[in-house]
Amino acid sequence: MREVRCIVWWIALLVAVSMAECAEAQIRIIPQTKIDSIKQPATLDTRAMEFRGGNNLSFGTINEADGVWEGVIEWQNVGERQLVITRTSSSCSCLRAEVDRTPVKAGEKSSITLQYDPRNRSGRVSQRVMIYTNLSEKLPTAVLTLEGEVRPLADRRGDYPYLRGELALRRDTIMAKKGEEIRVACMNVGTKPLRIVADSLLSGRNVVAYTEPRVLQAGEEGDLVIRYKIDDRDSRPMPHLYLTGLNLPPRQRCLVVKFED
Repeated sequence: MREVRCIVWWIALLVAVSMAECAEAQIRIIPQTKIDSIKQPATLDTRAMEFRGGNNLSFGTINEADGVWEGVIEWQNVGERQLVITRTSSSCSCLRAEVDRTPVKAGEKSSITLQYDPRNRSGRVSQRVMIYTNLSEKLPTAVLTLEGEVRPLADRRGDYPYLRGELALRRDTIMAKKGEEIRVACMNVGTKPLRIVADSLLSGRNVVAYTEPRVLQAGEEGDLVIRYKIDDRDSRPMPHLYLTGLNLPPRQRCLVVKFED
Protein backbone atom coordinates (compact mmCIF):
# COMPACT_ATOMS: atom_id res chain seq x y z
CA MET A 1 0.00 0.00 0.00
CA ARG A 2 2.88 2.31 0.91
CA GLU A 3 4.50 1.61 -2.47
CA VAL A 4 1.28 2.57 -4.28
CA ARG A 5 1.07 5.87 -2.37
CA CYS A 6 4.71 6.57 -3.20
CA ILE A 7 4.11 5.96 -6.90
CA VAL A 8 1.03 8.24 -6.88
CA TRP A 9 3.03 10.96 -5.10
CA TRP A 10 5.82 10.81 -7.69
CA ILE A 11 3.31 10.93 -10.56
CA ALA A 12 1.64 14.03 -9.05
CA LEU A 13 5.06 15.67 -8.61
CA LEU A 14 6.01 14.99 -12.23
CA VAL A 15 2.70 16.41 -13.46
CA ALA A 16 3.14 19.57 -11.38
CA VAL A 17 6.70 20.10 -12.64
CA SER A 18 5.57 19.56 -16.22
CA MET A 19 2.73 22.09 -15.88
CA ALA A 20 5.08 24.64 -14.34
CA GLU A 21 7.58 24.25 -17.19
CA CYS A 22 4.77 24.59 -19.73
CA ALA A 23 3.44 27.75 -18.09
CA GLU A 24 6.96 29.23 -17.96
CA ALA A 25 7.41 28.47 -21.65
CA GLN A 26 4.14 30.27 -22.52
CA ILE A 27 4.90 33.42 -20.50
CA ARG A 28 7.27 35.76 -22.32
CA ILE A 29 9.06 38.16 -20.01
CA ILE A 30 9.86 41.41 -21.83
CA PRO A 31 13.25 42.78 -20.73
CA GLN A 32 13.27 46.31 -19.31
CA THR A 33 15.72 47.36 -22.03
CA LYS A 34 13.11 46.40 -24.65
CA ILE A 35 10.44 48.48 -22.87
CA ASP A 36 12.82 51.44 -22.68
CA SER A 37 13.62 51.12 -26.39
CA ILE A 38 9.91 51.39 -27.23
CA LYS A 39 9.53 54.51 -25.09
CA GLN A 40 12.73 56.05 -26.46
CA PRO A 41 14.05 54.40 -29.64
CA ALA A 42 17.80 53.95 -29.89
CA THR A 43 19.63 56.11 -32.40
CA LEU A 44 23.06 56.04 -33.94
CA ASP A 45 25.91 57.07 -31.67
CA THR A 46 26.91 59.75 -34.14
CA ARG A 47 25.16 63.15 -33.86
CA ALA A 48 25.08 63.83 -37.56
CA MET A 49 21.80 65.79 -37.63
CA GLU A 50 21.39 68.95 -35.59
CA PHE A 51 17.90 70.46 -35.42
CA ARG A 52 17.27 74.13 -34.94
CA GLY A 53 15.56 74.44 -31.56
CA GLY A 54 16.35 70.85 -30.60
CA ASN A 55 14.70 67.50 -31.20
CA ASN A 56 11.64 68.24 -29.07
CA LEU A 57 8.96 70.33 -30.76
CA SER A 58 5.69 71.75 -29.45
CA PHE A 59 2.68 73.02 -31.37
CA GLY A 60 1.27 74.57 -28.20
CA THR A 61 -2.53 74.35 -28.00
CA ILE A 62 -4.67 73.77 -31.08
CA ASN A 63 -8.33 72.95 -31.64
CA GLU A 64 -9.54 69.61 -32.96
CA ALA A 65 -11.65 71.49 -35.50
CA ASP A 66 -8.69 73.50 -36.86
CA GLY A 67 -7.62 70.76 -39.26
CA VAL A 68 -4.10 69.53 -39.94
CA TRP A 69 -1.31 71.38 -38.13
CA GLU A 70 1.89 71.88 -40.12
CA GLY A 71 5.33 72.91 -38.95
CA VAL A 72 8.76 73.15 -40.61
CA ILE A 73 11.94 72.32 -38.72
CA GLU A 74 15.39 73.13 -40.08
CA TRP A 75 18.32 70.78 -39.63
CA GLN A 76 22.04 70.84 -40.43
CA ASN A 77 24.46 68.08 -41.33
CA VAL A 78 27.08 68.45 -38.61
CA GLY A 79 28.82 65.17 -39.43
CA GLU A 80 31.63 64.42 -41.81
CA ARG A 81 29.68 62.35 -44.36
CA GLN A 82 27.04 63.31 -46.86
CA LEU A 83 23.51 62.57 -45.59
CA VAL A 84 20.47 61.34 -47.53
CA ILE A 85 17.17 60.78 -45.75
CA THR A 86 15.99 57.34 -46.89
CA ARG A 87 12.73 56.99 -44.97
CA THR A 88 10.75 58.10 -41.92
CA SER A 89 8.60 56.24 -39.44
CA SER A 90 6.13 57.75 -36.95
CA SER A 91 4.56 56.43 -33.77
CA CYS A 92 1.06 57.34 -35.02
CA SER A 93 -0.70 57.57 -38.38
CA CYS A 94 -1.82 61.04 -37.27
CA LEU A 95 1.75 62.32 -37.68
CA ARG A 96 3.51 62.53 -41.04
CA ALA A 97 6.91 63.82 -42.10
CA GLU A 98 7.63 65.24 -45.54
CA VAL A 99 11.34 65.25 -46.30
CA ASP A 100 13.69 66.37 -49.05
CA ARG A 101 15.70 63.37 -50.26
CA THR A 102 18.34 65.52 -51.91
CA PRO A 103 21.85 64.69 -50.59
CA VAL A 104 22.99 67.12 -47.90
CA LYS A 105 26.74 67.65 -47.68
CA ALA A 106 28.62 68.22 -44.43
CA GLY A 107 27.84 71.69 -43.10
CA GLU A 108 24.77 72.17 -45.35
CA LYS A 109 21.17 72.60 -44.20
CA SER A 110 17.77 71.19 -45.14
CA SER A 111 14.31 70.99 -43.59
CA ILE A 112 11.57 68.54 -42.59
CA THR A 113 7.85 69.35 -42.65
CA LEU A 114 5.70 67.75 -39.94
CA GLN A 115 1.93 67.38 -40.35
CA TYR A 116 -0.29 66.41 -37.43
CA ASP A 117 -4.01 65.58 -37.75
CA PRO A 118 -5.77 66.36 -34.42
CA ARG A 119 -9.18 64.90 -35.32
CA ASN A 120 -10.50 62.52 -32.63
CA ARG A 121 -7.30 63.01 -30.60
CA SER A 122 -8.17 65.59 -27.97
CA GLY A 123 -5.96 65.94 -24.89
CA ARG A 124 -2.20 65.82 -24.42
CA VAL A 125 -0.13 64.76 -27.43
CA SER A 126 3.32 63.15 -27.47
CA GLN A 127 4.32 61.47 -30.74
CA ARG A 128 7.65 60.63 -32.38
CA VAL A 129 9.13 60.58 -35.86
CA MET A 130 12.18 58.43 -36.57
CA ILE A 131 14.48 59.78 -39.31
CA TYR A 132 16.54 57.18 -41.20
CA THR A 133 19.46 58.08 -43.44
CA ASN A 134 22.12 56.40 -45.53
CA LEU A 135 24.18 55.95 -42.34
CA SER A 136 22.06 53.00 -41.19
CA GLU A 137 19.05 51.04 -42.35
CA LYS A 138 18.24 49.64 -38.90
CA LEU A 139 18.83 52.54 -36.51
CA PRO A 140 17.42 56.04 -37.03
CA THR A 141 19.90 58.86 -37.30
CA ALA A 142 17.60 61.10 -35.27
CA VAL A 143 14.26 61.04 -33.45
CA LEU A 144 11.92 64.03 -33.31
CA THR A 145 9.28 64.36 -30.58
CA LEU A 146 6.14 66.43 -31.17
CA GLU A 147 4.10 67.52 -28.15
CA GLY A 148 1.13 69.76 -27.49
CA GLU A 149 -2.49 69.99 -26.38
CA VAL A 150 -5.58 69.45 -28.54
CA ARG A 151 -8.85 71.06 -27.47
CA PRO A 152 -11.91 68.86 -28.21
CA LEU A 153 -14.70 69.85 -30.55
CA ALA A 154 -17.37 71.93 -28.89
CA ASP A 155 -20.33 69.65 -28.27
CA ARG A 156 -23.08 71.33 -30.30
CA ARG A 157 -25.16 68.20 -30.77
CA GLY A 158 -27.72 69.46 -28.25
CA ASP A 159 -28.66 72.16 -30.79
CA TYR A 160 -29.69 69.46 -33.28
CA PRO A 161 -32.23 67.18 -31.56
CA TYR A 162 -33.48 65.33 -34.66
CA LEU A 163 -31.31 62.50 -35.94
CA ARG A 164 -31.28 60.79 -39.29
CA GLY A 165 -28.39 58.43 -38.69
CA GLU A 166 -25.26 60.58 -38.43
CA LEU A 167 -27.06 63.65 -39.78
CA ALA A 168 -28.47 65.77 -36.95
CA LEU A 169 -31.09 68.40 -37.80
CA ARG A 170 -32.49 71.46 -36.08
CA ARG A 171 -35.98 70.36 -37.20
CA ASP A 172 -37.44 67.42 -39.07
CA THR A 173 -40.86 68.83 -39.99
CA ILE A 174 -40.46 71.51 -42.64
CA MET A 175 -42.89 74.32 -43.39
CA ALA A 176 -42.49 75.39 -47.00
CA LYS A 177 -43.96 77.58 -49.69
CA LYS A 178 -44.03 76.61 -53.34
CA GLY A 179 -40.94 77.83 -55.18
CA GLU A 180 -39.19 78.89 -51.96
CA GLU A 181 -35.72 77.75 -50.97
CA ILE A 182 -35.71 76.01 -47.61
CA ARG A 183 -32.72 75.83 -45.30
CA VAL A 184 -32.50 73.57 -42.26
CA ALA A 185 -29.46 73.81 -39.96
CA CYS A 186 -27.68 70.46 -39.69
CA MET A 187 -24.55 68.82 -38.32
CA ASN A 188 -22.52 65.70 -39.03
CA VAL A 189 -22.30 63.95 -35.65
CA GLY A 190 -20.51 60.91 -37.07
CA THR A 191 -16.84 60.17 -37.65
CA LYS A 192 -16.88 60.08 -41.47
CA PRO A 193 -17.75 62.69 -44.13
CA LEU A 194 -21.37 62.84 -45.30
CA ARG A 195 -22.62 63.67 -48.78
CA ILE A 196 -26.40 64.12 -48.64
CA VAL A 197 -28.78 64.61 -51.58
CA ALA A 198 -32.47 63.98 -52.27
CA ASP A 199 -33.59 60.48 -53.24
CA SER A 200 -35.42 61.37 -56.46
CA LEU A 201 -36.99 57.90 -56.80
CA LEU A 202 -38.84 58.21 -53.50
CA SER A 203 -39.18 61.98 -53.18
CA GLY A 204 -40.28 62.78 -56.72
CA ARG A 205 -38.46 64.39 -59.61
CA ASN A 206 -39.40 67.95 -58.66
CA VAL A 207 -37.24 68.22 -55.51
CA VAL A 208 -33.55 69.04 -55.14
CA ALA A 209 -31.75 68.73 -51.80
CA TYR A 210 -28.10 68.96 -50.76
CA THR A 211 -25.98 70.23 -47.90
CA GLU A 212 -23.83 73.34 -47.80
CA PRO A 213 -20.99 72.56 -47.73
CA ARG A 214 -21.69 69.75 -50.19
CA VAL A 215 -19.58 67.35 -48.09
CA LEU A 216 -20.06 67.63 -44.33
CA GLN A 217 -16.90 66.63 -42.50
CA ALA A 218 -17.10 64.92 -39.11
CA GLY A 219 -18.30 67.42 -36.51
CA GLU A 220 -19.03 70.09 -39.14
CA GLU A 221 -22.16 72.23 -39.15
CA GLY A 222 -24.00 73.41 -42.24
CA ASP A 223 -27.39 73.76 -43.94
CA LEU A 224 -29.63 71.27 -45.65
CA VAL A 225 -30.83 73.19 -48.70
CA ILE A 226 -34.16 72.11 -50.26
CA ARG A 227 -35.71 73.42 -53.48
CA TYR A 228 -38.94 72.34 -55.15
CA LYS A 229 -39.41 72.82 -58.87
CA ILE A 230 -43.11 73.35 -59.49
CA ASP A 231 -44.53 73.01 -63.00
CA ASP A 232 -47.92 72.40 -64.60
CA ARG A 233 -47.58 68.64 -64.35
CA ASP A 234 -47.13 68.75 -60.57
CA SER A 235 -50.23 70.03 -58.88
CA ARG A 236 -48.72 69.47 -55.43
CA PRO A 237 -45.28 68.24 -54.30
CA MET A 238 -44.98 65.03 -52.35
CA PRO A 239 -45.28 65.51 -48.54
CA HIS A 240 -42.12 63.53 -47.74
CA LEU A 241 -38.48 64.13 -48.56
CA TYR A 242 -36.16 61.10 -48.60
CA LEU A 243 -32.41 61.59 -48.32
CA THR A 244 -29.54 59.50 -49.68
CA GLY A 245 -26.04 59.21 -48.24
CA LEU A 246 -27.29 57.67 -45.00
CA ASN A 247 -27.05 53.98 -44.20
CA LEU A 248 -30.69 53.77 -43.11
CA PRO A 249 -33.95 52.26 -44.38
CA PRO A 250 -36.20 54.73 -46.26
CA ARG A 251 -38.59 55.48 -43.39
CA GLN A 252 -35.65 56.51 -41.15
CA ARG A 253 -34.17 58.95 -43.68
CA CYS A 254 -37.43 60.77 -44.36
CA LEU A 255 -38.44 64.34 -43.52
CA VAL A 256 -42.02 65.60 -43.40
CA VAL A 257 -42.75 68.64 -45.60
CA LYS A 258 -45.88 70.73 -45.02
CA PHE A 259 -46.75 73.26 -47.70
CA GLU A 260 -48.48 76.50 -46.84
CA ASP A 261 -51.41 77.50 -49.04
